[in-house]
Amino acid sequence: MRNIVLAMLGAGCLIVNDAAAQVRDGQAALARDLTSGDRNRVAAALERLPLIPSPEPEPGSDRVFREGYAVTTELVEALIVALDREMRLLGDASTEPDTHLEMKFGLVDAVAATRHPLTVDILLRAWGVDVLLLFGPDVVLPRAVELAGSPEATAKEARGALHVLEIAIQRWGEELGPEIREAMKEVAILHLEGPPESFASAVDSVWRDFAFDGAVALAKVLRDPELTAIARKARHPSNGRPGIPL
Repeated sequence: MRNIVLAMLGAGCLIVNDAAAQVRDGQAALARDLTSGDRNRVAAALERLPLIPSPEPEPGSDRVFREGYAVTTELVEALIVALDREMRLLGDASTEPDTHLEMKFGLVDAVAATRHPLTVDILLRAWGVDVLLLFGPDVVLPRAVELAGSPEATAKEARGALHVLEIAIQRWGEELGPEIREAMKEVAILHLEGPPESFASAVDSVWRDFAFDGAVALAKVLRDPELTAIARKARHPSNGRPGIPL
């Protein structure tokens, strides 16, 4: 009897291991398609992802991976590559935006559904505000501050990062320590005192104004007296009005 039981357990382990191997192989194939640069293959890979409506919708995404589907790091990284490519194509002035928006939204849903820390940076750039809050302040806020103040960020990316910081203050409030609040204050001042030179392009001109508005909104929720005073003196880059009226 003991030998029979052991044999049954062994067979069960083989079945489980075989199923896990099939999932890994399937995800490896999905990863290859997602990173192929071929939009047809990327679209087909998205269709094959086992995403289902969330039984309990969470902020930022109403879709989740099927229960028991363990997403590999390889697949997460491939989704990030695919989304990054699509966002770059959307930012190309020679590209028709409508041809890429649907793909971008599908990829954002899939990336958000992984709930993987590796996705924080790309979700910041893609304005995945709500789902980012699921990662907690220690993970999200330093990266949002870095992006908002980066000379390599576009004005649109900076505006999105400032918005994340504003929502974070509203969400976590007094839980946030003085160090991260000071970092938020500094990045708000950066945008209030004058847009970075990298925002000088025509593509970024509108988002430059929005970034200023985002810095004002952040100043309002931070309620720092020095920052509020700076926002009152600051002038909107387009209309010359004070950031916070007297």
